[in-house]
Amino acid sequence: MNKLVRVRATLSAEDALQKALRCIRISEQFRHTASRALDARLAFRGDVPAGIPAVVCAAFAVELAFKGILLLERNEQWVGHDLDALFRVLSAETQQSVEAAVKVPGYPRIPGRTMQFSEALRNIKTLFEDWRYAYEASDDMAADVTFVQQVAAAAHQIAERLESARSRAVCSAAASEKTRDIMNKALADTGMSKQAGAAGIRKFGTSNDFSVAIGRTTGALRTVKLVVAGEGITSEDDQVYVPAFVPALAATIQRLKSELNFLKHEELFVGLDLEDAVRRLVNGVDADIERACGDLRVFDWGPTTDDYVCFLLPLNGRLYLGCYAVESDRVHGCPVVPYDLIQTLEAAHLEMSLGIE
Repeated sequence: MNKLVRVRATLSAEDALQKALRCIRISEQFRHTASRALDARLAFRGDVPAGIPAVVCAAFAVELAFKGILLLERNEQWVGHDLDALFRVLSAETQQSVEAAVKVPGYPRIPGRTMQFSEALRNIKTLFEDWRYAYEASDDMAADVTFVQQVAAAAHQIAERLESARSRAVCSAAASEKTRDIMNKALADTGMSKQAGAAGIRKFGTSNDFSVAIGRTTGALRTVKLVVAGEGITSEDDQVYVPAFVPALAATIQRLKSELNFLKHEELFVGLDLEDAVRRLVNGVDADIERACGDLRVFDWGPTTDDYVCFLLPLNGRLYLGCYAVESDRVHGCPVVPYDLIQTLEAAHLEMSLGIE
């Protein structure tokens, strides 16, 4: 084993899950950024692609996905950048799944021999380290970024599947009070709070940013209050029909985790503050804005949030949650971290799914 790739720590299953979630989310961000870099053109000594940033981001996306899988498979936190060494620590089943999903490069062509996946992976094992110091290297550096992106995508899909299975197992075990306490500790470790007041309200997140408060169950109804930047965005009738609300919440979480590109449409809001950006989306001034409105809208949960229109907006290098109050024509919001937002929603979903009273 490469001496620069090693286990830093062996974690509890719950702590490993939390760290894996973060690895997987950030891996996906780097993978999307690599794709954007490949599409970008740099007006510097001619119209050239942003190849080096694309390779660096794609290689780091692979590394983080592998490390996320290792956390889920072995409860181990690994350090180091050697992609081949990390790959060989993955389970045999995971290795086979990645290899089956990736098309091995057809070049360089060697008469009488076809390149195997293992050889192709060895060729890129130090890509992240080599290419981030590209200015120190020769001009003839080459890398098949398409292959790297395919490995990243395959590893991410496997990590998502493992994460889903682990999360379901945790949810099932959480029916016991002991495991419930463990989950609360895991949530607290990520900066979130779960509090039960005198009225039986449980709150996830922070009121100054984004939080979800859940009350007791009455039949098929349950009280749900969403707060953004200290202001509620649920209607006066805050009773949700649980059988319909829980799947809607799950769909939102899945979209945030796997479909929503947080950097998409960023160019439409250059120079705008939060209020101007939200109003531009609400007013729908052209086809591009209308598409962005559909892509960036969140919390469209029917009667529960009908009084507000909410968006996740990329502004000045940060992500904001902006809300437009339909009746009062007001805009408010706050900066958010995607990982924290998803974790708050997942904690609320767990609470709703278990039906804890």
